[in-house]
Amino acid sequence: MNETPTKKAPLEFPVLDLFRGITTIWVLIAHITFICGTPIYFISAGWLAVEIFIALSGFLMYLLLLDERASKPGAIKAYYVRRFFRVAPSFYLALILYICFREFYVTNLGEIESLLGSDYKIPGVNLEIGPWSVVLNFLFLNGFIPWENIKIVAPSWTLCLEMQYYLLAPLLIPILRNKPLVGLGIYFVVNLVANKLFGVFGESGLLFDYFYPSFLPNRLFLFGIGAMLCRAVLDNTSQNRMLLALSLLGGLYLFTWRSAMVCTAFAIVVMLTTHHHGYFSRGVKWLADTRAVRLLADWTYGIYLYQMFGMAMAAWVMTRYLPKDLSFPVMLTVFVVLLSVFTVIITVVVFNFVEKPARSLGRVVSKRITEKAKRKAAGEDLGEGTTISRPLAEP
Repeated sequence: MNETPTKKAPLEFPVLDLFRGITTIWVLIAHITFICGTPIYFISAGWLAVEIFIALSGFLMYLLLLDERASKPGAIKAYYVRRFFRVAPSFYLALILYICFREFYVTNLGEIESLLGSDYKIPGVNLEIGPWSVVLNFLFLNGFIPWENIKIVAPSWTLCLEMQYYLLAPLLIPILRNKPLVGLGIYFVVNLVANKLFGVFGESGLLFDYFYPSFLPNRLFLFGIGAMLCRAVLDNTSQNRMLLALSLLGGLYLFTWRSAMVCTAFAIVVMLTTHHHGYFSRGVKWLADTRAVRLLADWTYGIYLYQMFGMAMAAWVMTRYLPKDLSFPVMLTVFVVLLSVFTVIITVVVFNFVEKPARSLGRVVSKRITEKAKRKAAGEDLGEGTTISRPLAEP
């Protein structure tokens, strides 16, 4: 059970980009159905898309911290730097945008809900924002407090969840890698205890009632499912397939049946795509490798962060320039088109002028950290004019 892959793992899996795009679009559609007052049983459950995304993050974290990559000098510190520059800059910009244009955002979302005949109120938009709320979001700590987790940027609760796992992943993933049954057991027990102590999706716990599962222990096992999927993809042995099946069964016990179902579907498609060559897997591979999916994968983070502001901009245009007596289907179509256009424009601008430069800077800084750690480990220069003395060779 403690075998590890001996081949160097690939860094990219196009099928993951496909799932990243699907989950982002799913969340967007779910929000549209609620704002339009027409929730659809399965489609409106956008949190299911987030469950897939959490498992996907578990997959990628296992891959990034796999054996020799994580053992290089300075690798962990460099990993944190890359994660920060990947997540923080675009989020901080969204934070500023949602705060500075708060009145515009809240007012227009309220108007579009009235225009479309919906009585749905987006959670958090009417709550008062104070300096403490800004500080918590800036430090990615808002998810620890139920009434703060979605107060400014609605998706920020998931970023807090991700950050919690980023901090613990270098400690937890080596256990999953070397002692997978022990690691899964830790993930399972922590999640089981947390479900009893902290409420999930509005359910009351013994200690607190979390409106969203923004506390890592309540969702830790989902990251474990993703890690076991990565293990099975990299080394498709019967032992690793059994570990993956065991993790999916554990998820069925810990989470809702719908969460377990979407995670199982995610695992099956990824396994089929990476280890089989039938018509289905070839079709998925072709779709995942198209330019449209690659672009969508690049834009997913921006779409996820800025979609609600795109809705507010679409609402502003509709409430001022559109006749009020249009039929609901026409009104909905116009809203979706405008929302898509504004969201894509914001996303593309942010991606090209914020995300890409930030990623490049993160890679440069992390490379310097790694190189410095290598020099230090090799006993070379520690700084300008400072070297470690070496004993002279024997005469």
